[in-house]
Amino acid sequence: MEIGTVFKWINYPEQRDGITKDRWFVYLGTSSKLSTPLNVFIFTTTSKTNLYKSGNERENKKNTINFKAGEFGFDVDCILDVFFFQNNWTLGEFEKYKKYFDIKGKISNEKLKIIYGKILKENSIQKIIKIDIKTNLNNIRIFGLERPKQ
Repeated sequence: MEIGTVFKWINYPEQRDGITKDRWFVYLGTSSKLSTPLNVFIFTTTSKTNLYKSGNERENKKNTINFKAGEFGFDVDCILDVFFFQNNWTLGEFEKYKKYFDIKGKISNEKLKIIYGKILKENSIQKIIKIDIKTNLNNIRIFGLERPKQ
């Protein structure tokens, strides 16, 4: 899978509410080859955009990126909130599910830079993960990215 791939995971097995459903993700690569095991960096999106509107529970979330229906393969308006990043898939476990991945599109390099900027500002994401994501973006010729401080 390429960095920036947008895919729908059919019957995503790790839904927080326990209800199996399809989920949309953006793939940002894996951890450094020095890490054992290799971990996959995927960021989910939500079509519940109303949660981020004024007066709702997530209105103050700032590390979000909006996508319009038709943009990069998304079929509805949605939001990627980097706060909800979960680093819970090893590459081996992830690959066992690849038959359930429906590739929809690819994020532009400009939008990947914006996503990375939001990741940098998110305190819940470890510095080593930020460094690995920066390296992954550099590997696809996206340069000039700020180095993680936290």
